[in-house]
Amino acid sequence: FAAAYTAGVLTLEDGVRLVAERGRLMETADGEMVSVLATEAEVAPLVAAYDDVTIGVINGPQSVVISGGRAHVLTIAEQLQTAGYKTRKLAIPMAAHSPLLDPVLDDFARAVRKLTLAPPKLRVISSMTGQPVTYELTDPTYWRNHLRQTVRFGDGIATLQAEGVDICIEIGPKPTLLGMAKELFDKMTDDKMTEQHQAIESSGPLVIRSSGHPVLLPSLRKGRSSTQQMVESLGKLYVQGAAIDWRGFHQAHNDTAEDGAVGPMGRQQNKVVLPTYPFQQQRYWANTPKRQVRSTLNGPAGALIDKQIRSPLHNATIFETAWTLEAFPYLRDHQVYGAVVSPGAAHLALTISAAAATWGQQSCSVADVIFPAPLVIPTASATADGRTVQLVVTPLAANGHGPAAEFKLISFDPAVVDFTDQEHAQETHATGQLWREVGAASSVCALDELRTRCPETVDVRHFYQRAADQHLSFGPAFRWVAEGWRGEKRAFARLSLPESVGSVAGYALHPGLLDGCFHVTGLIQPETVAMETLLPFAVAALRLYRPAHATATTGEWWCYAEQTGEHRWDIQLFDNAGQLIATVQGYEARVAAPEAVQGENAWQDWLYQVAWQPHTLFGLPLDDLPT
Repeated sequence: FAAAYTAGVLTLEDGVRLVAERGRLMETADGEMVSVLATEAEVAPLVAAYDDVTIGVINGPQSVVISGGRAHVLTIAEQLQTAGYKTRKLAIPMAAHSPLLDPVLDDFARAVRKLTLAPPKLRVISSMTGQPVTYELTDPTYWRNHLRQTVRFGDGIATLQAEGVDICIEIGPKPTLLGMAKELFDKMTDDKMTEQHQAIESSGPLVIRSSGHPVLLPSLRKGRSSTQQMVESLGKLYVQGAAIDWRGFHQAHNDTAEDGAVGPMGRQQNKVVLPTYPFQQQRYWANTPKRQVRSTLNGPAGALIDKQIRSPLHNATIFETAWTLEAFPYLRDHQVYGAVVSPGAAHLALTISAAAATWGQQSCSVADVIFPAPLVIPTASATADGRTVQLVVTPLAANGHGPAAEFKLISFDPAVVDFTDQEHAQETHATGQLWREVGAASSVCALDELRTRCPETVDVRHFYQRAADQHLSFGPAFRWVAEGWRGEKRAFARLSLPESVGSVAGYALHPGLLDGCFHVTGLIQPETVAMETLLPFAVAALRLYRPAHATATTGEWWCYAEQTGEHRWDIQLFDNAGQLIATVQGYEARVAAPEAVQGENAWQDWLYQVAWQPHTLFGLPLDDLPT
């Protein structure tokens, strides 16, 4: 991309956008890269045995990098080591130029199509082929392939040598490529270089004929002043006879010369006009998913739990998770009074996952659950680390064994180290008991019979709009109710997996699916009755007979709810065949006030709201201001 910008293919702004988008998309390729001192022909047969591994980079005749799925890459590396080849794992948390990037190639091509690409004004050597390219650089397909295909660095260096290039400048924060280039140039004999110099006529203003070793210059070097390194490389360029734009180096802009100050490179530094509005203090770093190296648990427990902490000094087991919007982006679709609130269903799903990790089975019961306070997830950049959630499970039996335990789910700010300060102490979000089910068998129900109990069709879209009017905002990830019907104090609904969620794999009971069951209770209330802002308060008992992901082949489930009291319901969840998956008895909700989730800031919008109004600046119309 630096070469494309230097050659005039794209602007600096577009180049930065493309680099940022490329980095964001490549983070999804969570794999492994291993450097091997071997030829392409020696490594290719081993790589061909796996669909998710390829030779990502060919640095030279005896140096390649394999890239792809972690398990298979490490298997190949072990085979090569056994055969006597030297290997080294690269400290790169992704599998660049590998099949793992295939799902994002079209997204990257779409990003390129939004830019304006021009033919290069300088000679450009492609890193994909090692050969010159011209109009290919204006084709988005080229950049799509650039993300995926093998990098042929060694071939590119051979082309530079053949074209008589005597000066190489690396544009980057440290001279990584220059070291590899030097090794390649060192292997080329003077006779070979002289022969190629005579056979190929070079073009370009910085190509200076020489019979010696090319001059390799860095632009920046780690641990050195950037100004010092730039000036040093500039001096070496001058000694080699390069044409330096000394006027541009020394001369300041004439229009602001009176405000100038002499900078460290002898060039006059100039003041610029800053924006008159305050800086917004927003982060523009590409978000790095923090869960990609996290959970040490397998199966349904690993989706919601990062680690299990046990100690011989304590009877309790702690299940810990970083509850952030990076780890669980779908939680952003669950908002109450404008705040992102983790649903009570997520606390129950986490508890069920802990049961799976504790007893090694999926069937369990959760009883006597109380939700004392909502778990509000910070969204401001200053608190982007969210909350650390700990589920503390303590066996009821004195010996630490048995089929029953009590639990408490708490959260705290991960940045706080002093918990004696009550303002920053932990909050309790759920308490209850956990029971292991032995020999639990679910029943089969006739779904058509449940449907006949609820003759009135409910407009689901209108239901979610009414919820939004009551400050309960459910985004796509929490809109599981696809169809609904109501009867006398009862409701029946078809639940469908939202596209934005994609899969329930890894969850014994997905938080969104259970929360969707809670939404079905809201269908019972007619549209003529004003909807209230209700949040989960208690669950008398939740019994899971088998994991919901085992029935996810169709992406559909069925839910039946009956009202047993004011703001109290019983719920049943079925698969498409009518097999019972889970039951909830005594689900109870309470009316929530704004201060329940907004805390001490709830009063700020009672009397006034912020409304921005357009206004002229220094007497100039808004359209005349620079953009």
